[in-house]
Amino acid sequence: MQSLQFYKVFIILAIAYSLFYFTFQNASTFWYFYSFTILFLMGVSLLYAKIEDEVQTLEYLLLGVGYGTLTYLFFVASYWLLDVSPFTSVSEIHRFLDRYGPTNIWHFILLFFIIAPAEEFFWRGFVQQYLKKYLPTFYAVLAAAFLFAGALVVGGFIYGAIAGLVVGILWGFLYEWKKSMPLLIVTHSTALVLLFLILPIQ
Repeated sequence: MQSLQFYKVFIILAIAYSLFYFTFQNASTFWYFYSFTILFLMGVSLLYAKIEDEVQTLEYLLLGVGYGTLTYLFFVASYWLLDVSPFTSVSEIHRFLDRYGPTNIWHFILLFFIIAPAEEFFWRGFVQQYLKKYLPTFYAVLAAAFLFAGALVVGGFIYGAIAGLVVGILWGFLYEWKKSMPLLIVTHSTALVLLFLILPIQ
């Protein structure tokens, strides 16, 4: 990773959160603004991040599908717990998905092949690795996961932010363990395919 002064990373994160905030202001333009935001994250990652790839292709494909399926099951279990609890409601989840969820083929293509890689490149490949220069790995993973979840907080999706925090921690440690960005991308994409195409949560 190229050397970056802290204030420059702070500016990059500030720009990212500003873009996320404006992205969630209008549902009709959400996917256009999100595309721009993702391209920004991807550009920063490709410019500054050193991407690890220490796992063979067959292994990361098999592990990625497996971990992605486990991530999806976590989403399902969390949804079920929210639904049966007398203190919570899943209506917020449905409102968010009705407003911002993918509906067109280009949404799905963007989601699986661009958004998932870009988010992993940026949050795990760039932010998490930068934080490791100043923090022990454990705390760098936690901090990066909180920052990852913050992107959904600015969008007002609190349940999504909590889920993002959990999977951000899990995927962060998975990256530190396996040192494989393709594994993370397959994991992320598998979870999204199951969640939005194959077995969507009702």
